[in-house]
Formats: sequence, C-alpha cells, structure tokens
Amino acid sequence: MNVKKFDKNFVFDKSIKIDYKYFIKRLLLPFWDVFYSVLIKLNTPKKKYPRKFQLVICAIFKNEAVFLKEWIEYHRIIGVEHFYLYNNFSNDEYEMVLRPYIDIDLVTLIDWPINQGQMLAYEHFWKNYREQTQWVTFIDIDEFYCPYNCLDLKKWLKKFKDKPSVVVYWMMFGTSGNYSHDYNRLVIEQYVVSWDKMYSMGKIFINTNWNFFKMYHHCIEAKCELFGISFRVPSVNEFGKYLKWDYIPRSAVGKARFSIQLNHYWTKSFEETINRKFKRGDVALRDAPTHNLDAFYFCEHNCCTINYKIYRFMIQLKLAMGIC
Repeated sequence: MNVKKFDKNFVFDKSIKIDYKYFIKRLLLPFWDVFYSVLIKLNTPKKKYPRKFQLVICAIFKNEAVFLKEWIEYHRIIGVEHFYLYNNFSNDEYEMVLRPYIDIDLVTLIDWPINQGQMLAYEHFWKNYREQTQWVTFIDIDEFYCPYNCLDLKKWLKKFKDKPSVVVYWMMFGTSGNYSHDYNRLVIEQYVVSWDKMYSMGKIFINTNWNFFKMYHHCIEAKCELFGISFRVPSVNEFGKYLKWDYIPRSAVGKARFSIQLNHYWTKSFEETINRKFKRGDVALRDAPTHNLDAFYFCEHNCCTINYKIYRFMIQLKLAMGIC
C-alpha cells in the first residue's frame, strides 16, 4: 500500500494511505461540493445585522509580552479592527504592553485562569462577543496572516461573504539558523526560511452570521438543514473546495496559485523553543504531542526555502513600532 506524506502543494499533517477508500473519497468530493453549495444557498441567513467590527482576532496567550506589540501592530496594518485577548496565567509585563491598546478600545483583555482553557476561551468569545463582529479568526501570537497581493484582509474576505468559514493554510517557519532570538529585531524580520509547501492544516475565518456545532480553530462545521434533516457543512479553502475530509488536502488543478498564507513562527530560535515554548506548555492539551524535539526537527528539516512574502509590510510595521 502506497503512503503519501506530501504532494505538489502540501506537506500532510498525517500520512495518507493511497488505497481504494482514498480514491472513492476523492471521486465523491466534487459531488459533496455541489451538495454543500446547495445547502449553503438554501440556508444563508436572510437577516444580516449591523456589526461594530468587520474583522477581529481572538487569541489566548501566556507570557508573550515581548511579542504582543509586533503581532498587534502587524495585524492592524492588514485590516484587523479589534483584538479579544485571553490571558492564561501570564506573569510577565503583558499589562504594560496592552494598556495603550486597551485605552483606545483596540484590545479587550479577559483574564482566563483555566488550565488548557483554549477551547473554552473560544466558546466564551462566541457566547459573549460574536455579535460585535462580522468575521473572527482564532489564531496564536506566533501566527501572522500574509496576503500576497491584497493589502486588507477584509477585502480578501469579500469573495467569501456567503460562506460560513474559510481555511487559510499554514506556512511553517523554523529557526532560520538562529540559536538565540534577537529581541531588538522583529520576529517577521529574523525568521525567513520556510517550508517549500503549505502545511495541510491552518486556521479559519468564521462568519458570525452562521451557527456552528462546536467552536474550533482549525476547521469548523456549520449547521444547515434540508427537509428537516440537519447537516454539517465543513469549511472551504481559498479555492472554494469544501474540506469534507480535512486530511485530504484540496487545491486547484495542477500547481495551486495561493493568494494568502498564515505564517506560523512555531519555533523561532532554538533557545526560544526549548526555554520558552516547551516549558510554557500548551493552552489546549496537557501533553501536547508537538512539544518535543522530534516535532522541532520535523519542522526544521522541512525549512528549505527563503520566504520574503511578508516583507512587503516591513517598513509599515517598523514605522508603527517606532523603530525606524
């Protein structure tokens, strides 16, 4: 039995067994696309209420004070209008960093002293704040959206205005050969060596007009009905393909022409990985399978391409940070 770990567009999150079941599912996917499109058309909410914001980020963090300003200022540049930040047991200077943003109503800070409280934080946001925004995305402080041509994420999302949710794939970055992190330089400036393919996982933009079965940050299922029967409609990717089986990556025919990536600075430097990331722990899982050296080297050994796509925003970011 053939097993694939990557194709021309993606490194797979899980190895895919290429057997008859795989081919059957592949053949069925176009039919699912049509069916889901019909469900979406029939279930599109008739009433659309005015929102305070068009696009916000919700994130949970622990001891990320040194990285918060860069992350906030960058996403402001590309169109994010507000940040809902859940503090998870931080004991650094996060309040000092966030206070100026809280004072201008750019950040809503929620104290969240719950072990492995990531999913609960997202559910809390959905219950209490969803009606304030048209779109929300749940990302981490080491993740930066990077549109290739569009300058504003809100404009990029316009073509998905009737979709419940949209996946943007990770572009993984490693250490770029940095043993230690230089705190006088930006994250997006220091780490420029990435994988040469997208990771088959990513994060989602969620349209708050829709209802969902469960809050999740990688892929999510919208509630739809047909003849009184309930159906789960998965996220689409930027090519309009529904991710029925999320372990089967989908793209356009041939080499995909992506228009956006989610830069995931998962390791930063080696010391950052060992002394901060692994010791800090995971906000979702007590024993996260990615918090070990095998996962570190898997990411590092796939980093073989110089990737400057995010550099087109570098001068704007430095000016916003006051470091030019």
